Amino acid sequence: MSSEEKKRQESFRRVRRLKRIMRPLPRRTNIHRYPVLKWFAKTARARSYLWSFRRRQVVRSIYIGCILAMLPPPTPQTPLASVLALMMRSNLMVAAGLTLITNPFTIVPIYYADYKVGAYVFDVFGKPDLSEDITPEIVELYSGDLEPEVQLSIMQRIFDGWVQTAVGGLILGILLSLILHAVYLICLRYYEKRAKGHSFRLLGKALEKPADGPEPADGEPEGDATKRPNG
Repeated sequence: MSSEEKKRQESFRRVRRLKRIMRPLPRRTNIHRYPVLKWFAKTARARSYLWSFRRRQVVRSIYIGCILAMLPPPTPQTPLASVLALMMRSNLMVAAGLTLITNPFTIVPIYYADYKVGAYVFDVFGKPDLSEDITPEIVELYSGDLEPEVQLSIMQRIFDGWVQTAVGGLILGILLSLILHAVYLICLRYYEKRAKGHSFRLLGKALEKPADGPEPADGEPEGDATKRPNG
């Protein structure tokens, strides 16, 4: 097997692997099957930039997906990623796929990190510490035995805790976006160099091939060398 055939097979394997990874993501052919996205499937199919993997579209999608993935609930991550991808002319598959960073296996450590980062930021700016456990107060809130003023105070503390977590999630989302942006550019340059080197090798092989026909005689211009009859 020649080196060109090996590289071609390696490229096919990468494409198949990428298709398996992207199978659960919304694509132009199956976006109508998603419960929320189906409502603007016709609009999405007509926007080619939503399915483009050019650098500009991918970079924008990285920031959209990472920031939304780190925000606490009840943020509608996938629908909001789709709307932002449409507004910012970015890749829908990348934006929606990155929101899956938050999943049942990662949700607890991610939101805990969000909360701690937000608590640190609030502490730096002199905001009150919201790290005190308010679980007993939440139980009393749902029991309905508290005065309206007390209930309102507990709900305010819950909201403040959510804001603190959201601030931490925004900061971590931006940091994660910057990291993935750098990784994407490094990988892109690596594959561009490989593709450029491959093109130069093909050009070199083409130039090394001998030209058809006899070599021109000494002092004779190239292209005028023709077969002379004997005598």
